[in-house]
Amino acid sequence: MEKIEKALKENLRESERVLWQGSTEPFRPLSGREARRTLISWALSILFLGVPLILLLLRGDQRYGLQIAIAVLMALPFILPFRNHRLLLAQRYYITSERALLIRSSGEVFSMELPVHAALYHPEKQGATIALGEALLPEGDKQLRWRSLHPKEDTRSGEENAVNGLVFYQPEKAEEAYRLLQKK
Repeated sequence: MEKIEKALKENLRESERVLWQGSTEPFRPLSGREARRTLISWALSILFLGVPLILLLLRGDQRYGLQIAIAVLMALPFILPFRNHRLLLAQRYYITSERALLIRSSGEVFSMELPVHAALYHPEKQGATIALGEALLPEGDKQLRWRSLHPKEDTRSGEENAVNGLVFYQPEKAEEAYRLLQKK
């Protein structure tokens, strides 16, 4: 939390002021569309990595490095959804008089200049999610959780960490933030 506050102070412009702030509301790591994707990735991991690993072990193969590498690769799809869940819950979102900001717990900042096109989605039947930027609007609500962890970078902007697509994933008071963005 301290890194986030420090990053905010360091990145605010002189005339800029915070109009709204929020963080991700608690949610289940395996829910809705994401649960199906996760279960499919787990099944594929077991099929394509678990079966060969079992066959290696049954044959008495002595290549322990290969066995460990396969086991690690097989474990990644099981770990990533929970890691991503933890990262999402630690993000903070800000709407200032000039920009929309996403700040990670590490202090990394992503920003978009306002005004910006925004859409409000209810993908998980829990909280609302806000997608910012024309680059994300064609994607609809299909990749909101993933996109909230991977902002769409703006290669044309000279500003550091400027993005042209940003997602506020299920922030508290999402409707309030959305209305504020509509006024900009």
